[in-house]
Amino acid sequence: MMIGVVQLLGSIVATCIVEKTGRKLLLVTTSFAVGVGMVVLSAWFYMTSSGFWLPGWLPVLAMCLCIFADAAGFQPISYIIITDLFTFQLRGNVSAFANVCAKLSNFVQTKWFTIICELIGIHWTFLFFAAICFVACFYTIIYFPETRGKTVDEIYSKLSGKAKKDDSRIESVP
Repeated sequence: MMIGVVQLLGSIVATCIVEKTGRKLLLVTTSFAVGVGMVVLSAWFYMTSSGFWLPGWLPVLAMCLCIFADAAGFQPISYIIITDLFTFQLRGNVSAFANVCAKLSNFVQTKWFTIICELIGIHWTFLFFAAICFVACFYTIIYFPETRGKTVDEIYSKLSGKAKKDDSRIESVP
């Protein structure tokens, strides 16, 4: 029940702030927050396996942070970006493809999580996932353009590095 409540709260927050903050900032913040939660989980598992005492509520809090941040940005932003990046005619197919990729990724993560934990340890597994979140954070900062309020053409020109053509100047021919 707690997971559902935390996820619902994250979704509500995302709905309320995504148009104010923009997609890029929300994606950067939430990917960083998920990464921090994963680092805390990794540290907790490592420290407790090494004989240190840490409070039992710490991994619960870290997992709640991960779930909240995931629901507040990491999950929904990808679908919002699809609507920003693709024309109306392509959105359905692209959304379906993205959904299939997400479900396959979830399947692989679920199937391989215990195997990876047995091979390298649970703390290294969480650290690996944290690294993926931090890479996603920096990738978003460096390469991802803000898509809020922009047309598909503006986004594509930004992604391709071409300056937007200024159509506001009209020159008369003598």
